[in-house]
Formats: sequence, C-alpha cells, structure tokens
Amino acid sequence: MMFGAHALFGIISYKAPFLWMEEGRPRTIIGLTLAFLSHGILDAFSIFTYHEMNPFGTIFQKLVYFGWCAVAVVIIVYIVRLSRSYFLPVCLSFFFDIWDHLILGFIQCTTISSTSGCMRDFSPVIANMQLHRLEWFLLENFFSETPRFHDNPWFIFGEVFTITLLFFIFQKMHDNGNRA
Repeated sequence: MMFGAHALFGIISYKAPFLWMEEGRPRTIIGLTLAFLSHGILDAFSIFTYHEMNPFGTIFQKLVYFGWCAVAVVIIVYIVRLSRSYFLPVCLSFFFDIWDHLILGFIQCTTISSTSGCMRDFSPVIANMQLHRLEWFLLENFFSETPRFHDNPWFIFGEVFTITLLFFIFQKMHDNGNRA
C-alpha cells in the first residue's frame, strides 16, 4: 500500500482505543502501538492491489508512483491540519518503511557488500531486523494460498477503494468527536 493508505490506517488504528477506553496514558500507548503495527497489517492486504510502482519504470508506473505520492501528501497535510496530535501516529505508521528501507538499506549499502543491490538480498543479520517480518508472517499464515495481484494494473482500483474506505472511516471517527 502507498503512504496515503498507511497514514489513514495508522490514524484509525490510533483512534480505535478511544472508542472503548477511558481517557489516560494506557489508551494513548495502546493507540500508538496499534498505529505502529498498522503498517504490517495493511501491507499484508497489499496482495489485492497493484504494487509494481517504479519511479524509473514505464510511463504508467511513473504516473502511478508519483500520483500516489501526490495523494499521500494531500492526505497527510489534511490529517495533520485537522489535529496536530495525528502527526506522531502518522509517523509511526510509516516507521516500518523508514526502518527497513532507509535505515537498514543504508546499513546494507555502506557496510555489507551485496552483488544484487542494496535492497535486494539483505544479509541474514539485517534480514532478521526487518519490521516487515510481521507482514510476511501474516501472509504465510493467513494468505498463503491467496493469489497476488501486484503486477496487474487493474488492481490499482483495490488501492483506490482502500484509500476511499479508510478516508471515510477516518472522517467519520473525527467528525463524531472521537478526537485525540
């Protein structure tokens, strides 16, 4: 899934404990933990979306990639303008990618030689540190027989549907006074 979906699902996950828990620190800690874990959960469902976005690929792949980046910026700015308290949950919802792709990718590229590129074959030590292992656990245990649609451009509508649904859920939670 792209950043817009992660931002929305991170906020929804963060706000979920506000529906049933009393105000206080435990509610906030549980909400922030759920915002963090939301990335791995949502990524497991990316098997139902077109995921061959490449900023250096075909024109279609570039349009999809940069289009989703623009949508993400609009969504994130909208969310944070509604309430600055949403900033931390949004950041936590991105942490899987920040850790795995930026931090571990940087370590892989600068300290461990790899013949197939920085992000292809991680060393065993770095591979064990990846947060996306939650996503892979979910895929292996709950979706092992489910076909993947990452390379089918028609499944871009899966992402459009997901973002639209998440946006309406978020907006409903926010409008009902369930603010952080």
